[in-house]
Amino acid sequence: MLLIDADILSYRIGFACKEETVETAISQLDNLVLDILVRGCDDAVPYQLYLTGKGNYRNKLATIKPYKGNRTSEKPEHFYLLRDYMVDKWDAIVVEGQEADDAIAIEATAQGKDTVICSIDKDFLQVPCRHYNFARDEWTTVNEWDGLYFLYKQMLTGDRVDNIQGCVGIGEVKADRALQWCETEEDLYQAVITCYKGDTEGLYENARLLYLRRYEEEWWVDPVSRKDNHNGVNPIGGTPPPAPLSADIDSEEKLQVRVGNG
Repeated sequence: MLLIDADILSYRIGFACKEETVETAISQLDNLVLDILVRGCDDAVPYQLYLTGKGNYRNKLATIKPYKGNRTSEKPEHFYLLRDYMVDKWDAIVVEGQEADDAIAIEATAQGKDTVICSIDKDFLQVPCRHYNFARDEWTTVNEWDGLYFLYKQMLTGDRVDNIQGCVGIGEVKADRALQWCETEEDLYQAVITCYKGDTEGLYENARLLYLRRYEEEWWVDPVSRKDNHNGVNPIGGTPPPAPLSADIDSEEKLQVRVGNG
């Protein structure tokens, strides 16, 4: 199945057609969707488009920085009309209470590893399946470990696009150094919480902002808590479980050996 991030389409066409008529914008949108279907379907048919609607649980979770607070509220030309058109013509699903990204990740999990996620958003690379970047005409296959590594690395580096801070002082290079020794998810968590110097609340906030749900109303918890308190799976429904009051972390000396001072 081909799962299409349609939020991207309304922005790309809207900006590209800001001085064009609505008819031209719609024609360009149809051409783009058809092109994605031709290039991206492969053996993954059928397809489904997804749009983000009202409400996002992440807005209430974010205390360090407003979630996506660095984005302008201005929308491109024809933005809302293009969204309505995708609902009417292409049967796009409008996702409420969470992002279209979550709904796509949930469906990808349900459909299995042969699913294709079509987007230019790198955040999807935490989801194990096939990925198609239509802007680059680029295919990527993500397995379980690839997805976990990407997510935990994001916990360190943050996400500037979504205004998620990450771990202060840790960039791409240091993040890879911190995680290069890891072989399990427990190792990844140990490495990340050590970089956070035991700040479980800060890590939990960033992790839950970054994590794309794999099941409806799922809450991310760390692998140790998942094993000890939730039968080895992330909890479903209710209020998000609080972060642990403390965590065992590695010594400062061991951290410096892994990450370095540069």
